[in-house]
Amino acid sequence: MVSEPTACAQAGCIADRLFAERRIAEALQHSFLCSCADPGSRSLLRWECWMLLGEFEKAWQESDRGDESPWRSRVKKRYGEVLVRSCRGIGDAIQFLRYASELKRSCERLRVAGPARQLPLLEFIPGIDEALPRDSLVDCDLEIECSDLPYFFRASVDRIPDCVPYIHIPASHVEAGRQKMKAARGLKIGLAWQAGGWNPSRWIPLQAFAPLADLPGVRLFSLQRDVDARELASVFGANAVTVLEEDSSNIVATAASILNMDLVITVDTMVAHLAGALGKPVWTLLQFAADWRWMLDRQSSPWYPTMRLFRQPVRGDWDRVIREVRHALLAGC
Repeated sequence: MVSEPTACAQAGCIADRLFAERRIAEALQHSFLCSCADPGSRSLLRWECWMLLGEFEKAWQESDRGDESPWRSRVKKRYGEVLVRSCRGIGDAIQFLRYASELKRSCERLRVAGPARQLPLLEFIPGIDEALPRDSLVDCDLEIECSDLPYFFRASVDRIPDCVPYIHIPASHVEAGRQKMKAARGLKIGLAWQAGGWNPSRWIPLQAFAPLADLPGVRLFSLQRDVDARELASVFGANAVTVLEEDSSNIVATAASILNMDLVITVDTMVAHLAGALGKPVWTLLQFAADWRWMLDRQSSPWYPTMRLFRQPVRGDWDRVIREVRHALLAGC
């Protein structure tokens, strides 16, 4: 006879496998078998399942059961000083600082602490009073990590602040970006093919983009950091792609470049979030087991109304994704 802890462990392993296969309803069923013996078991997996399914409130209920952060229990309509910490990726900060204006309505002063590369961008997000270095110590009434803001406001799919742009780059910066591409003719497309090193499954080999090299009436621009010009030339031909990220630390310059594009095509990385927050047309190319924020099977995103999603049909198959992108470009979609 299998013991209850062993049965729970087995159900947990099955739940993990089903989740990786994106069989979400079945993964949930097996995760609940675990919770019968241990209520906290596979809570994070269930949270991700609910978010993928768009059942945000059920995800927040998972968070309610397990979280002990002191701000959870503070029920106040008005705060003095609020500090938002950006402890994760810059893409996360861009996505969730859409709530800055809403949070500002509940406090006297709103500060955001984040990595140095992010700080210049914060100046252009309404509601933020001051940007601080990541490790700043601040005496405040409320401190919250920016990725917790949807939970803080109990977001649902139909109540996500989606008015774009919510990052406003000054015209002088946009004009400086335009000067870099003033000689370009045709449809200007910015490309980004690599994400952060912590999850290489999001990356697309540059060679996979070769079918976009000969599109008529298209001019390609690299929005990728640390580009190997020789590799670009080997895929697209000499001078076929203009490199825009000479100063890869200047995120405001990247934003200005994006604003001068007709379209951005990118993997799941900061560039996707930045283009979406700026209200530019952006096609985001997603790996098979895409992150919870992109949900399941959707071609659109409730977070970014100008974004279109292209998904791997099976794990590792980027060629079919690029073919779909090429077809959509040729069709003028």
